[in-house]
Amino acid sequence: DVLPYGAITVGEKGEVLADMEAMAEYVAAFSDDGRGVQSEEMMRSAMMKAKSLGKIIAAHCEDNTLLRGGYIHDGRYCAEHGHKGICSESEWGQIARDLRLAEEVGCELGGYVGYQVRFDDRTGADTRLKLMTDGILLAETQDDRDLRQYHTIILDEAHERSLNIDFLLGYMKLLLARRPELKLIISSATMDAGSFSEFFGGAPVINVEGRTYHVDMHYMPPRHSEEEQPDHVCRAVQWLSEYDAKGDVLVFLPGEREIRDCAAELERLDLPRTDIPPLFARLGLSEQQRIFHPAKGRRRIVLATNVAETSLTIPGIIYVIDSGEARISRYLPGRQIQRLQVEPISQASARQRAGRCGRVTEGVCIRLYSETDFENRDAFTDPEIKRSALAGVILRMADLKLPPLGEFPLPDPPSPRLVNEGYKTLREIGAIDRGLPIFEMIILNSLWERDVKLRMLVVFQTSVGLCCQKCPIGTGQYHPGQLRHQQQRGNGEL
Repeated sequence: DVLPYGAITVGEKGEVLADMEAMAEYVAAFSDDGRGVQSEEMMRSAMMKAKSLGKIIAAHCEDNTLLRGGYIHDGRYCAEHGHKGICSESEWGQIARDLRLAEEVGCELGGYVGYQVRFDDRTGADTRLKLMTDGILLAETQDDRDLRQYHTIILDEAHERSLNIDFLLGYMKLLLARRPELKLIISSATMDAGSFSEFFGGAPVINVEGRTYHVDMHYMPPRHSEEEQPDHVCRAVQWLSEYDAKGDVLVFLPGEREIRDCAAELERLDLPRTDIPPLFARLGLSEQQRIFHPAKGRRRIVLATNVAETSLTIPGIIYVIDSGEARISRYLPGRQIQRLQVEPISQASARQRAGRCGRVTEGVCIRLYSETDFENRDAFTDPEIKRSALAGVILRMADLKLPPLGEFPLPDPPSPRLVNEGYKTLREIGAIDRGLPIFEMIILNSLWERDVKLRMLVVFQTSVGLCCQKCPIGTGQYHPGQLRHQQQRGNGEL
């Protein structure tokens, strides 16, 4: 939730000064929002946010790098002094957040508040608060190496540690040496704040509790080794239905196939006044927006991938069912392939999922695994750079005009042995040291997320005129889900 503009300020000694009249207007606007929230509770929540925001602003004024755990304010502070950019990995999250901020500020989308994602730029000359994906910000560094248009940059959901996030962290460390006046805020609910602070030379860490209601944790491991996941999820839903047949439920599943299987099994339960909407990355924008506009008088059981873990906050969720699994991209050195395989999530991801409830009232999180299993899991998810073939990473960094991998600052740099293997792979397939024509380099860089050997296959096909006949081979290897979906719709063409 966003506090009203001007509701709080910070005094000369760093004390928090709250405008009670503005607070009262905030409470009046949201006390009758249909969620049964009482005015006293809203005032308590608003005052907690005011105190937290005061701490953040005070630290923000004193230091040019700030790490925050668990809270993001509305982003209007210091906007008068220049653009403020808020950056995260998810396009969905940026669009949803921008719509909310524009509503709170009282401006049209693309005015004071705007966003930019792939193929969609909703910013204008009056935009002062810009939300964008990490890829957009990296692209802007190509034309504006010092990012002069920004006074403040917020890197949100930094715990996800994608390649783009790590590239930005290293780039910002170099940029702060050239622009000491730039304000950098790194935020996440579950990041390893200590290592981030050390990376930025002892940057201050502000921990702010964002959840205001208690969440009960329950562990419900499989009854036996042969219990299928759809049956396991149905058992958890039935247990919750006996406890409360009206509260909305968010179920975390590894992928689209698991979502469809569980949806079919839940439909057989014939739960009264219950909708079962899916939520995964390939949904269209109109289908995504249905999640945020629930039908009155009906319960929702939202079946989602980890896109709902951090990218989106679904309103009205009271219960969470966590399968404890996610599809994670990982490079297998022995087979020299990149696979998107189902793996157990880390403790940090499990806490992030549990945090999806307990926002509007007391919540319940059911983990479909044992407490011992949870305690034995990794504390944090491995950074993507440790799960990727470094040959592709090296090409991507060259495309972004970043220093070589061994010289570029990274929070978790790969070992020199793996870096050397990456360069060796590129030399073996002729991707470097042979003076590629400009059109071949464009193909290589545009396909950087694919296996580097497939990229060179496409380059070779282009050079000998076989691209049209052979490209579907490389595409099919990395998009089997999309091809299967097209065939189910009766589309025989690739």
